[in-house]
Amino acid sequence: MRLAVGPVLGGELRGQGSVYEIQPGVLVSASAAYRVLGPPDDLPFLTFTFALGVSFAKTRELVPGDEEEDLFASDARLGVLFGKTFWNTWSPYLGARVFGGPIAWRRQGEDRTGTDRHHYVLAFGSNVTIPGGFDLTFDGAFLGEKSVAWALSYSF
Repeated sequence: MRLAVGPVLGGELRGQGSVYEIQPGVLVSASAAYRVLGPPDDLPFLTFTFALGVSFAKTRELVPGDEEEDLFASDARLGVLFGKTFWNTWSPYLGARVFGGPIAWRRQGEDRTGTDRHHYVLAFGSNVTIPGGFDLTFDGAFLGEKSVAWALSYSF
């Protein structure tokens, strides 16, 4: 199980002739994983995952109105990871996830509710265990939702 808090570094929304900058914000999430197959044997691992997350940020229209509005997004995800751990330290994996959740935003004074364009993702990633209880994780999504995520976590 994992609880996480981190920054939304930014991004961009485009549509209907407007461009909005997503300004820095905050992301909060809770997740759990259940290993079906894997260590202590020297076998590949198969892990099921579940996560809930919410993010808060502001958007700013770049032109013409310079409008600033709140953006709230929520997400629930089910996934599966398949990979192998080497030297009890490095765990590369392939992953597949399905997800969805509402997005609430105001545009030109009107409340808008939306969702993701894609509700699936195929990804690859890697987790490295660092001495002292730390883990460094990379996850890159290349089909469906496209994203790159880095995380540094501490276990206690």
